[in-house]
Amino acid sequence: MVVSARQRYPSGRFEHDKSKPQSKMDRQPRTRNRSWDALQPVLTNRWSSLFSAALEKWKEDQSLVGQGEGNCSAKIDTKSGVEVVGCFHADTGIHAEIDAWLKVGDTSKVKKINISSAPCPRCAVVFECLGLSAKVYHRPSSSRGGPSWGYPEAQRVELLTLLCAGVLSGSEIDKYQDQIYNYFVGLAWKP
Repeated sequence: MVVSARQRYPSGRFEHDKSKPQSKMDRQPRTRNRSWDALQPVLTNRWSSLFSAALEKWKEDQSLVGQGEGNCSAKIDTKSGVEVVGCFHADTGIHAEIDAWLKVGDTSKVKKINISSAPCPRCAVVFECLGLSAKVYHRPSSSRGGPSWGYPEAQRVELLTLLCAGVLSGSEIDKYQDQIYNYFVGLAWKP
């Protein structure tokens, strides 16, 4: 009896039969030969989705003070009661909330993130990837662009791995490291 694919996989999704051994080729991601042009829409979709998810979790706090975009400040309250302050660094482009996060360095320690303006899309995506969006409190702001953006060179591979998890293979991240970073930083993906 011949069974059609639709009959065998009614959900429309192929499910690998785990009782049969996979060949080495079957275990490798099929994405390793995509061009940079093919990857851009994949990344745009991922980051735009993450940005939208982050927006829904933020809380506005009228009591926060600050000078807004380009001169904002951030404070992370840790679970141990320590306050970690961050500020925007014009020379590196590191935003206040990323500066404070880098000083804390452990998501499990974060209780609350206070920012003097709404996070830019890049910071929002990073915090959403880290699972910190629900802890973001910001002063009401209509700004969504943000000035230049940067991340320490020494931690860039970890950042790219975080930003591309689930959509790019490790070899693609390695191959297109500079393009991915510049695409993300330049906000060419426009959420």
